[in-house]
Amino acid sequence: MTQGENKLKYDTFQYISVEDTLRSLMHNESYVGMIIQNNERTDDGVLREFQDAEKYRSTVTDPTKLTIWVQLFFDGMGT
Repeated sequence: MTQGENKLKYDTFQYISVEDTLRSLMHNESYVGMIIQNNERTDDGVLREFQDAEKYRSTVTDPTKLTIWVQLFFDGMGT
């Protein structure tokens, strides 16, 4: 193939359900325990976890409720 020439290529993808993944994680006692343990916030000015950051604190409306942030990643780079 020369520079500037287009070639049709068929790619595949894998669908992974976010909801099913979260449900599976929430049924794991060790995982839930880790989340609850890491939910304890500190106010000493040291950033240890994402929830210590201002962005997290400014978006959580009820600090008495456990909030789980989900970061989705999409790799748009072709194979």
